[in-house]
Amino acid sequence: MKWIYILLSISITITMIQLTLAKDKIDNLVVSCKTSKHTIKINKQEGALVYSSWVIGKDSSDKPDLILNNGTWKRDGTGGNGKYDFQNKDYKHVIQDGTGVCVEYCGYYLEIYLKEKKILVTKCRPGAIKKESQNKRVNMDNENNKNKKKKRGVSGFGLFINQKLAELRRTGNPYKGDSASKDFTDEWKALTPEEQEKYDNQSTSK
Repeated sequence: MKWIYILLSISITITMIQLTLAKDKIDNLVVSCKTSKHTIKINKQEGALVYSSWVIGKDSSDKPDLILNNGTWKRDGTGGNGKYDFQNKDYKHVIQDGTGVCVEYCGYYLEIYLKEKKILVTKCRPGAIKKESQNKRVNMDNENNKNKKKKRGVSGFGLFINQKLAELRRTGNPYKGDSASKDFTDEWKALTPEEQEKYDNQSTSK
């Protein structure tokens, strides 16, 4: 009976040690996020920052595909934001931390530099896999602007101009002027109110 208590006590002790180690491992995790291609984690090991990354599809318990040691943290302002820098010969990996007060670049971003020249910037989302490079963000903004222009609609005068331009193209004499709205203004004014109203009724502007 005494041995049972001893074995039970040893088992409890081992369990407590395992829980403590697991807690220390979690507490040492500074950043955990995913880009479209990699899972990235930054841990603090014995006071030093360590960058580890795995190709998407691999488990973080596997051996990392890339390990960078001796990272540095630099605070940016007083809003809690900053960046983690990791040098790898001519390459530098930077995790921008915008999880504090932010206006732009909110959340985490991975930046990679080759000899101080930025060659990549991509969103790094906790639990998400979605790339968002600067170029893509610009394209998205352009697309949003196009959609806004579409929502403005076309006025009756605009429909009239479009019709005149189409007629010129059909006759093989496309418009070659600089401002159709100026060149066709007199013809628009020459229309009767009833004729202008027909175009206005077809317009999609509000």
